[in-house]
Amino acid sequence: MSKNANEHILNHELLAKYFSGNAAPKDAEVVDNWVKENDGNSVEFEKLKQLWKETGTLPNAPIISAVETHAAWESVRENITGKSDNVIPISKKNKTPWLSIAASLILLVAVGTVLSVMFSPSAEMAEMKVVKTLDQTTAVTLSDGSVVTLNKNSSFEYPEEFGAEERKVVLKGEAFFSVAHNAEKPFIVAAEKTEIKVLGTEFNLYSKADSVSVYLESGKIQFSEGAQKLILAPGESAAYSPKAEEIESTSGETLNPTFWKSKKLNYNSVSLAQVVQELSMVYGKNIVLASPEIGKCEFTSTFKNESLETILEVLSMTFQLSVEETDNIIILNGKGC
Repeated sequence: MSKNANEHILNHELLAKYFSGNAAPKDAEVVDNWVKENDGNSVEFEKLKQLWKETGTLPNAPIISAVETHAAWESVRENITGKSDNVIPISKKNKTPWLSIAASLILLVAVGTVLSVMFSPSAEMAEMKVVKTLDQTTAVTLSDGSVVTLNKNSSFEYPEEFGAEERKVVLKGEAFFSVAHNAEKPFIVAAEKTEIKVLGTEFNLYSKADSVSVYLESGKIQFSEGAQKLILAPGESAAYSPKAEEIESTSGETLNPTFWKSKKLNYNSVSLAQVVQELSMVYGKNIVLASPEIGKCEFTSTFKNESLETILEVLSMTFQLSVEETDNIIILNGKGC
């Protein structure tokens, strides 16, 4: 097409004006003569003409003004329709290539936007951490300052950073929660099929496949499963049974729900039957009363970090009971109170 690079650039500048309809008669004649020189020039001309139709520009050609660009598009439209004043429908075969290009660009932008939303960091897709305990308790401090103390054989899942609308975690096992107050971002614990929703409080949660129970130490919480909702006040407790699919209040039934964490047992005029039942649970021993009458005796005392042997000795001296252990069963026997 050209003898040197400068001539190549000059011809593209002329062609840009030629295609846009802004070339002077003398320049247009130069282009026409160049095209007629040989078949190679003619082929190159058609390629550049097609490129101009599709993009409105040529390699190394100067950027034309908005007025010139408008004229260029008008020129292209005339080449396609054959008439500038009347709009003639374009068949599918002759659809302008730039429409396809524009559609492709729009599609790419749309896909890019969707992917950006899908893969951008969010509360729902934040990196999750899992803490599991075996034979010891563990305390976990969350990003909002809340502290979760896990009991043995428990699993706790939480995000590295909480989202903008809520603070949601998952518990399997047992844990004591000291939740940092944030009225605008509720703290939600998922436990099996239930949820505990709080703003800032302290509570104990026990979550297993066959039972979920919660005890509120301070503040206020909502215990829910589906449409069922129960609001708890300090000192109250509730439980959910998957078998019955029902939430019910258990206030007064659980004497020392946080013993595993505090190692403290507090009894105030509690029946000996209830005391023995709780001791069996917290110490993992099978303790029974030889007579139902003994269970009616009321007991008042507080123990802190005491062994089971020490507590049983206190009970024995208080109610004149004998303590016998047979086949891993501890039996308390006596006349009662």
